[in-house]
Amino acid sequence: MGDEAGGDNRSQKHEKRGSSDVQLHGANDPAYLGETDEIVLTQPIRDKAAELEYDPVKIYHWVRNHIEWIPTWGAVQNAELTLSAQRGNAMDIASLTLALLRASGIPSRYVHGTLEMPAARFNNWAGGFEDSFAAADYAASGGILPWAQWRAADRSATSR
Repeated sequence: MGDEAGGDNRSQKHEKRGSSDVQLHGANDPAYLGETDEIVLTQPIRDKAAELEYDPVKIYHWVRNHIEWIPTWGAVQNAELTLSAQRGNAMDIASLTLALLRASGIPSRYVHGTLEMPAARFNNWAGGFEDSFAAADYAASGGILPWAQWRAADRSATSR
């Protein structure tokens, strides 16, 4: 799937990582390095991974600091489109991150979970809203339906 030079560089890099690194359960599964509809290891993806020195910490920080989150639900675009647009929803950004990791020879997969946070944090996460109802409406407009426990007495909330 890639050129031999890129494969050699990645192999050498991983040999230097050492045996004390934590391994992803099932990391030997070839699917964790493969392509999917959303994770296509195109030349721009490979070039960005090389620019970031195939380093997972640099990849994480670059994605976090350069890709804008937009509140929509489900995979809307693939990793290359997310890279070129420099914006995407949570799935799109995850796909880009996985593509960069896989292009670096680092096995990776999607994981999902639930976040619980106070209303003020949810408001900030959703885009810096003052009002929790407005934040929830904004998130819902993109298909993200936050479940929230609202306490009527003080209008505070825990969103999940």
